Amino acid sequence: MPEILPLTGVDEWRRVWRSPRPALIFKHSTRCPISARANDAFVRWAGGADADAPLPCRVLVVEDRAVSDAVAADTGVAHQSPQALLVQGGRVLWHASHWAIDETALAAAAADPATAPGRSTTLAQALRERRGSTAASAT
Repeated sequence: MPEILPLTGVDEWRRVWRSPRPALIFKHSTRCPISARANDAFVRWAGGADADAPLPCRVLVVEDRAVSDAVAADTGVAHQSPQALLVQGGRVLWHASHWAIDETALAAAAADPATAPGRSTTLAQALRERRGSTAASAT
C-alpha cells in the first residue's frame, strides 16, 4: 500500500508529471464538502492499492495554489475541485471531477483508464492538438 505523496511544490509536481511511473493526482479543496467526500474515496483507494498501483498524490488547492495552477497549465485540463487525474510521462490518461470521483472510478482508472468512468483525455488531446494546428494555419 503506497503512502499518499503531498505535492506542495511546483518542481515536485513536474517530476511526478514527467515520470514514467503513473501517478493518480487528487486535487482537494479543504473548504468543500464534495471534495471531502471524494478525498475519503481517494484515501480508501490508496489504502487498498498494491505496490505497483499508480503513485497516489494529493494537491491541496487552497494551501498550494501554485501547484494546483501548474497542474492545470501543464495538463491542459481546466481546474476543478475536487479533481482526479491519472498522469504518466507528461500525458493525462484519465480525469474526473466532483461526484464522478469515487473508489470504484479510481480503481478502474488505475487498472484501465480507457474504460474507467470519467474522461479519457484521448479526445481532449486530439481537440487541443487540432486547435493548435488550426491556430498555426490561421497565421
